[in-house]
Amino acid sequence: MKTYKLIQRYPGIQDYIKLGDEATQLYENGNYICNISNYRLMKTEVEGWPKHWEEIKIPIFKTHDGFEIFENMKDYIIVVNSDFEIIYRGKYYTNQNLEDYTVFSHITLAEKWLDDNKPTFSKNNIREAIKNSTSGVNPFVSVKSHLNDELKL
Repeated sequence: MKTYKLIQRYPGIQDYIKLGDEATQLYENGNYICNISNYRLMKTEVEGWPKHWEEIKIPIFKTHDGFEIFENMKDYIIVVNSDFEIIYRGKYYTNQNLEDYTVFSHITLAEKWLDDNKPTFSKNNIREAIKNSTSGVNPFVSVKSHLNDELKL
């Protein structure tokens, strides 16, 4: 689905379509509907005037690391499942359902996130255990005890 914004008027465009109005492609034949006036525009009225209509890129979603994914991108994504495993490295396809996964834009970011968040003695678990350790007690015993309690080992 494409969306365009009118940035310059041209001969033949209806008076009630104003600068800044957006047109979204909604019909199977490629025609558009103007978002403000609900006026139907033929595909050639929008795509045939590229100097007058500017395509608005709307991201499909953002990866965990904040990278915006757009339709038909050639960039690759890294998908991590709930078992903290990288299960896919490749191009994003618009029909992929990624709701139950954590998605990254780069393998090193995915690996760092896994390293910090994998539930068996992750760096964050160890940092938290050290922060909560009792002074006067062997810190390694305290950390091990905290991790055993937290991870139910």
